Amino acid sequence: MIDGFSIPTAIHLLLVNGAVTLAICFLVTLSVSWKSFPVEGRFVPTITGLSALMAPILFIGSIVGFMMSSSRAPAIGDVMPAVLSIVGGMTIAVYSLESVRKSMIAGLACAVFALTLMVGSAYGSFIRETSKLERMLYLSEQEVRIRNYRKNRGLPEEIPDWILEQ
Repeated sequence: MIDGFSIPTAIHLLLVNGAVTLAICFLVTLSVSWKSFPVEGRFVPTITGLSALMAPILFIGSIVGFMMSSSRAPAIGDVMPAVLSIVGGMTIAVYSLESVRKSMIAGLACAVFALTLMVGSAYGSFIRETSKLERMLYLSEQEVRIRNYRKNRGLPEEIPDWILEQ
């Protein structure tokens, strides 16, 4: 289990990243519609359409960022090559597309993924750092329980080495 993770934490993270994604989609929609407003028949995306396309990327970026930074294991060495591969693949895909629509959506997806990954990792590291005291108190309570159990059973106070090796 990851320390500090709960349903309210997940909802808060997804709401923050949802707001970031909506802001990006709003800015892209505003930019594209402002430039193409006088000409009929041009591609003018809607905020809801872009947000619907970006929703899976929002979830993936949020979850990967949070899990990567909230764990105590050094996961950055495993996650960053995968992230860079995704961004590189998206860049190649964008340059190989002939459609402006598809390239704009692919570029937007890459930007949303990078930003939600960054926000998710910042939030995960914040949760990890603020829950250190709680974890230390929990481990201290476990130690007291183990010592009381060993004392009540007449076992030596020191824990054998073969238990700690696991």
